[in-house]
Amino acid sequence: METLNTLKYANRARNIKNKVVLNQDKTSKQMSSLRIEIQKLTMELLEFKQGKRISGVDGDQVSDVCHENVMLKTENDKLRVRVKALQQTIDTQSVRITDLISSQVLASMDGTDVDGGVEDLIQKYLIEIEGLRKQIDRE
Repeated sequence: METLNTLKYANRARNIKNKVVLNQDKTSKQMSSLRIEIQKLTMELLEFKQGKRISGVDGDQVSDVCHENVMLKTENDKLRVRVKALQQTIDTQSVRITDLISSQVLASMDGTDVDGGVEDLIQKYLIEIEGLRKQIDRE
């Protein structure tokens, strides 16, 4: 008889199901909801300060200034890459121009008797002149 009662008790104990309930009163619930609302309003205020939102007649609206700013930044980056490539092209062309001018000067001096060091000297002077022209153009 005792074994049968023990088995019945074990069966009843096994079927017990506990439900976990958060023991929270009304004030703590209200405080947590107010904290969440404060965080939301702080984020909204930050968006207004950054210009992402604007206040309109119909209520709050998302500003296009933020999207436009992002687009302008990407366009600016693309233009910087293009300027860098063009500057490299200008440098290459400057070297070619210097070489052509030095070859023209040497061709015009072909009739005179000059040693090999003059060619290098003329080349250096022309490179220096091109560098000074670049500095003047940048200023």
